[in-house]
Amino acid sequence: MSIRRVCVFLDVDGVLNTTNPKEPNTPGYLNPVLLKRFCSLVTSARAVDKGICIGVVISSSWRSDKGLMATLKKALLDNGVLPTQLLGATDKFQMNSAHLRPGMSITKQLDMRLKLMGKTRCREIEAWLAQNSTKYDLVNWIAIDDMDLLGGTRSMSELKFVLTDIRLGFTEDKLQEAASKLLSISKAAMPPPKRQDENRATQNMNMPRKSSREAQKIAIARVRQKSISMEYKDKQKHGIQPASNHRYRNRNPGAIVPRTRRPSQTTAKPRSTRVLDSVFNQ
Repeated sequence: MSIRRVCVFLDVDGVLNTTNPKEPNTPGYLNPVLLKRFCSLVTSARAVDKGICIGVVISSSWRSDKGLMATLKKALLDNGVLPTQLLGATDKFQMNSAHLRPGMSITKQLDMRLKLMGKTRCREIEAWLAQNSTKYDLVNWIAIDDMDLLGGTRSMSELKFVLTDIRLGFTEDKLQEAASKLLSISKAAMPPPKRQDENRATQNMNMPRKSSREAQKIAIARVRQKSISMEYKDKQKHGIQPASNHRYRNRNPGAIVPRTRRPSQTTAKPRSTRVLDSVFNQ
């Protein structure tokens, strides 16, 4: 059975910890129940039976702190996640704050900041996929976050996103939702191999097309050359040496020859030659 790879873009705050007053508000705290629930998704026996390997990519703000990242990696490894399943973290992009105006109310500024943060995180996920999806041969992915990422980019749809509540975190319902979206891989999710005729059609589409005027010029040149070649062969058939003409001298009858003006005759021809020329040029 061939192994198919999928990945989860994991946010930490609001997913593996909550704003519950009963939880300690200390940096680096991870709720053990939520952490174990998430690791059960990554090490799911259902995924193993389907031949699916689930990887984890950190998209949380924890990636900017080496101490928090070390704590998170240790917690994941202690709960059964393999080192090969940790695929790294997304790059941090600068948020575009041009839409934040001084005249906005505090509520509008907070809403706009959340939207910009969501769009920035979507761009970070897309950038990671563009660089690594071929490397890991990914066939599917989802993002788990407490920020609403829907609409941030075109690729972020409802089938790719699981929204958690910052007060509850990664609940059992969210586990079932994430598993159904992540493991429901059909043959349509994997691009079929291209056939030879499709590759040829793609190459023809990528080739630069000639303009209609150029094609018309080429067609006219071919017709003219064909008539010249037929006239030349007809004269050879009857054993008549054609008159000295620049069109027959050192020319390939099958080649495309651009039309040029006939050079003027400076010397008088014998009468017999002029008669033959007048007959064949009619």
